[in-house]
Amino acid sequence: MPQPVTITLCCDSGNVLFSLKLRSFYPKEIQTEWHLIAGKNKNKLPSAPSFTKNPDLTWNIESNSTIPGHRIKDPKSRVSVTWKHETMEGPETQEISVLDPDFPRAPELGEILSPRLVPGKEATLQCKISGCHPAALTVSWYRREEGNQEWVPVSSGEKYKTPRLREDYKNFSCTAILSFTPSPLTDNGVEFICMVGHPTLERSIWRGTGPLRVQGKFCAGTQWG
Repeated sequence: MPQPVTITLCCDSGNVLFSLKLRSFYPKEIQTEWHLIAGKNKNKLPSAPSFTKNPDLTWNIESNSTIPGHRIKDPKSRVSVTWKHETMEGPETQEISVLDPDFPRAPELGEILSPRLVPGKEATLQCKISGCHPAALTVSWYRREEGNQEWVPVSSGEKYKTPRLREDYKNFSCTAILSFTPSPLTDNGVEFICMVGHPTLERSIWRGTGPLRVQGKFCAGTQWG
């Protein structure tokens, strides 16, 4: 019996992997074909079938096809897979598009939650990312000092901590986290952005904190008597 086509987003390459699994058929010979349908154009896609044999001598097949994510962004574009076996009355076809309920969606970013910045006390910035599978995301933090136009990537180290995403696969969401201990000398007026990439996006999206103020700011060189 066929199982629904599964869809996996490959975050490293920006590709989308489609997979069809058919189980317990005999004899082994079976035909599977993948196509990309865009308007009146129907192009055959490369596929990689693999077979496994069951104890009762029947066979299973997993047929995979991978295409770049940008080729199926158009809601009118569809990926189709057709399979045919001699025990069937005729071929069967399943089509998938970005409008299908099970198709992974582009991420949505919530506002960055940031506490009051107190000198010497660790602060944690949080950005919730929802609407897509967490494994498909790429997340980066950037920092910009007051009066500077250049955004600098934030690397996890002694000053900043960027733990792995806090994932909630059940609700297709996750939370990006950045922790640091602010100083009024170096962090007053600093801004952070959380940059998110996803195969369904043509370009990365982001959310920013705006300028942050550290409590207890003082002017360097000022003496208090």
